[in-house]
Amino acid sequence: MAYTLTADGIPVKEGSLELGSVPARTHKYITINGLNEGLQPNKEYLLHITYRLKTRYAMGKSWIYSG
Repeated sequence: MAYTLTADGIPVKEGSLELGSVPARTHKYITINGLNEGLQPNKEYLLHITYRLKTRYAMGKSWIYSG
């Protein structure tokens, strides 16, 4: 998982976290340390989160091709 915190549209903090294995139909709580430090009250903040699925097969086929 990768994240970017923007303040008024300008990236101010970026990073990535390894979520490990999360089985289907379950949930996982995470904390992004230091994310709320140094925030200014007169700015609009947005947190952008990107998830990437890992491929299941060595040849680059993802789970969608397994039928």
